[in-house]
Amino acid sequence: MKTETQQQTISEEKPLFRILIVEDEPDFFEGLKDYYRQYASEFYKLEIDTATTVDKGREFLQKALDSQCPYDAVTLDYRLPKDSSSKPTMDTSLSRFCIFNVDCARWVGQLTSWADDEEIKKFWPKPGEHVQFKGGIYEKEAANLRKIAENVFFREIKEPLNSSWLPRKLGAVESPVERDSSLGMPADFNLFSFIQRMGDAWPLLDEKTKQTAHQLFEIENGAHPDSTPNKIGIKSFSQTFY
Repeated sequence: MKTETQQQTISEEKPLFRILIVEDEPDFFEGLKDYYRQYASEFYKLEIDTATTVDKGREFLQKALDSQCPYDAVTLDYRLPKDSSSKPTMDTSLSRFCIFNVDCARWVGQLTSWADDEEIKKFWPKPGEHVQFKGGIYEKEAANLRKIAENVFFREIKEPLNSSWLPRKLGAVESPVERDSSLGMPADFNLFSFIQRMGDAWPLLDEKTKQTAHQLFEIENGAHPDSTPNKIGIKSFSQTFY
């Protein structure tokens, strides 16, 4: 679908994606890093910081806050040592730091074997709460790595699809004559680039995102529904953009 030159251009323009992993169990630690790289290195330039203690994790988060350079994603273990000389204990201080200092991270995942623990539940944002924070609680199991990755990556696709401005711009919903249909649309948004990015990333997108895309675009599946689409066009328009 793409020439070698096109592929090289896309590779050179991979956006930076900053991740912080705070985890003290070596097997899960390395497994999560490896999975992130296998899942998304084709689409992002990954920069992964790692910490094995609460104090080191807080140091990274404070630096991100002070420098106004938030992490794109942070994953936190629930049972961590405070420092290199301490034993692991259940600790929610890093999660609290992220939730109440939302400018240090765009997404936060709490990894825990105690997802039903009341200490976590009582402060974690509930579904539907109007907070800037994005993320959630995940059982600390290898089987959940795919689910975590699906939630971490491709917000540049998910956020426009779930916005109010993209359906207006595409004519999927009626916009009052006096209202600019692009109201709320980022100034640098490019529809062709968006469709191309969505098509390239299609095999890795979660089902909810794919369903939303099908509502706005004519998508001709490839050999398999989860493979790269043959083409993507705008509903009600005959022109093909991908």
